[in-house]
Amino acid sequence: IQQTVRPVAIGSLEALEMANEFSGTGLALRKIDQVAESSGDPGVLEVVDTGQLPPGNVTLGEATAVSGKAQLAWIVEADQIC
Repeated sequence: IQQTVRPVAIGSLEALEMANEFSGTGLALRKIDQVAESSGDPGVLEVVDTGQLPPGNVTLGEATAVSGKAQLAWIVEADQIC
């Protein structure tokens, strides 16, 4: 995949770190400030953390109003980037 695209996640680095640890994928996560900074390094998922989900508000598998609002903001941001 990385020969064709540079995967970048827009969301909570904290949430992705928790999910990564839970799943045991061993994927490296790297925070970047904007998509243009993406390196496309194999085995690395770069994350644009917009701060929409405040630290400490992440519980895996639990939907909250705060996380729902953050998810909508990430979708809007991704749409604007594309």
